[in-house]
Amino acid sequence: MSLWHVPVHECVSTDPFLDDILEMTFPPLRYSPLFNDRHIRKSIKEHDRLYRDLVGHSPYASRKRKAPKKGGFIVNLDVKHYKPEEVSLKVEGQVLEVCGKHRNENENGFESSEFHRKYTIPDDVDPTAITSNISQDGILHIEAPKKHPVKSDTNESTKENFRYSLDVQGFKPEEISIQVKGRDLVVHGENKTENSGEHGLSFHHKQFTRNISLPDDVDPTHLSSRYTKDCKLTIEAPRSLPQPPLKLEVKMEE
Repeated sequence: MSLWHVPVHECVSTDPFLDDILEMTFPPLRYSPLFNDRHIRKSIKEHDRLYRDLVGHSPYASRKRKAPKKGGFIVNLDVKHYKPEEVSLKVEGQVLEVCGKHRNENENGFESSEFHRKYTIPDDVDPTAITSNISQDGILHIEAPKKHPVKSDTNESTKENFRYSLDVQGFKPEEISIQVKGRDLVVHGENKTENSGEHGLSFHHKQFTRNISLPDDVDPTHLSSRYTKDCKLTIEAPRSLPQPPLKLEVKMEE
């Protein structure tokens, strides 16, 4: 299954009365890092025990969000105790980092809470297309679609011409370089972007390299390239005409 779903808060019961009590006693259990199943079970058990001692009955059933059927990368994170400006998202390569920091001061002192989460973005998901929003009930929803299928390179050479096409979608002409090393054609593309949004900065870096062997009948000095409207890079050159056999006369040295 291609869906990458990271549940963050669905294992902990929610109740407004208990939330207020937990806020006054110690940092909310929902901010505890969920490292493994054992830690989750221990947190839930302690949560239920405290609830029964204070309220007198078992906690309400937890609310769960259903994962959408479509593929992609999805994270739902409870940030109801944070303002939008107190939550930041940062993407570096295939790693998403979500941070929140809250501080409230009054005449009696101050209270603060902080969290950090890191998620690995699957290779088949486009990190440059991540979107985020906070719902009215304080749930931060992060989502990114799958990457479009990569089109394969095509060799469109004929008897008269050498022609090779590459799909370079996502790269500008100035981000692509072409070098000839011996009989090899090296095509390299590199893109770095930095975006600022409602929840902070995101950094993206992607690159590719192609090594293409030139046929013996292609003169590297005659190569040309063009960037088409459908984001294809086409490299071509005329093939050299076959030369007739050359005969040399053998002369006797005087």
